Amino acid sequence: MDKNIVDNNMLKDFSVSEELRRSLDMVSSEVNSRTDLNLDGDKSKSWKVARDIVENFNPVPSLCWRLANFVFNGDTNSNIKELPEGFVLGLKKLILKAANDDTIGIGVNISTVKEALQILPPDVVAACVVIHSICRKLQQKDYERIWKPMLDDAVVRARIGYMLGIYDPRFGCGRGMLAGFSGRSGLVVAISMGTLGQAKEALDALTYSKNIASVGLRIYGCEPLQVSSMLLSASGCGRDAAFGMAGFSVYGEHSVIDTSNERVGERKWQAAFSICEAIRKQKFDETSEGTWKLLGLNNEKDRQKMIDEAKEILRNGHQWGWLIGW
Repeated sequence: MDKNIVDNNMLKDFSVSEELRRSLDMVSSEVNSRTDLNLDGDKSKSWKVARDIVENFNPVPSLCWRLANFVFNGDTNSNIKELPEGFVLGLKKLILKAANDDTIGIGVNISTVKEALQILPPDVVAACVVIHSICRKLQQKDYERIWKPMLDDAVVRARIGYMLGIYDPRFGCGRGMLAGFSGRSGLVVAISMGTLGQAKEALDALTYSKNIASVGLRIYGCEPLQVSSMLLSASGCGRDAAFGMAGFSVYGEHSVIDTSNERVGERKWQAAFSICEAIRKQKFDETSEGTWKLLGLNNEKDRQKMIDEAKEILRNGHQWGWLIGW
């Protein structure tokens, strides 16, 4: 497997960029000011810990942040912006791998970026760039033996999220990928940034099916989903992504089933995350009618088709080694 899908000169260690700090500051400030999140002192402190983990991890290069921000930084419920070819300079290998993939591309020999961008939706390009950049950064971290299987699980969830996004074109497959990936990416990053003792303790706890949120709080001082929220923001994926995950970390699926028209974008991210989690755990009956409908799965036939496709992914694995870079 070619690890150099993204040109190496783009993935040199950057100092923490202005965009990264601004994104994290925005989330930190608004999380603490949102009365609907009901943060007490301990919860507020855990958000700061998650912020610090992600700031030190520094997930994506500046160019990748700008690409994701261009595509995602707007109303989640509006049409996705078209992506100019100039945004993907230096990303040719990754873009061609995606375009030639059997699932998100057309599975034939695409050899130019121009052809690839005619096939790949902009949100899928941005999601591939963000996920691949995070995976490349993880290659520089310790404890791979512990977090690598969890990363594979995150990519399985991303592939389920891709399938889910098909049913709501305005939300899109790219956002679906990122929502699914968030189910384990925060845990992976927290483990990679901690100590070996913490990594072993987390693995032992999760082996015995301990609650992932409580494991994160006890060992790392924050919930993995808080880290995922900060990762999305730090990667340029927009406020709806970050606050969708933030709301879910506080209320679970109850944050999704709001019948008002407020914060629809956030709730779509929450719905995507909730459905990916339920499918991954094979607890299909735990997803409410309103959650399915929020992403366009309005009837039992579509839901069963989605579940059947996801079961096949769970049996066969993600088949996206090119995206991880291993």
